[in-house]
Amino acid sequence: MDITQRFVSVAHPQANGQVELANRTICKGIKKRLERSNGRWVEELDTVLWAIRTSPKTTTSEAPFTSVYGSNAVKSAEVRLESHRVATYDTTKNEELRRLNLDLVEI
Repeated sequence: MDITQRFVSVAHPQANGQVELANRTICKGIKKRLERSNGRWVEELDTVLWAIRTSPKTTTSEAPFTSVYGSNAVKSAEVRLESHRVATYDTTKNEELRRLNLDLVEI
């Protein structure tokens, strides 16, 4: 019958290699940060994961954060150095646009 079995759960990552790719990316990021943090990888894990979530991917040209939430994340450097986007942020206008977008959502 020429049937092949393929597993896709986390317990069987051999299905497509995406788990290995994600783990390799996380490990590379942690290794780069470990040189500066003297082996405190737990403290650096959040920073590495945030960088992965907010970095645009080559296949979609979008960051995973943008794909999920529909807007760009504010990076910590933008808050510290006050980028143009942070400096021109208007809370009331943002609230109006958010309400408008909620009204336009199709259920």
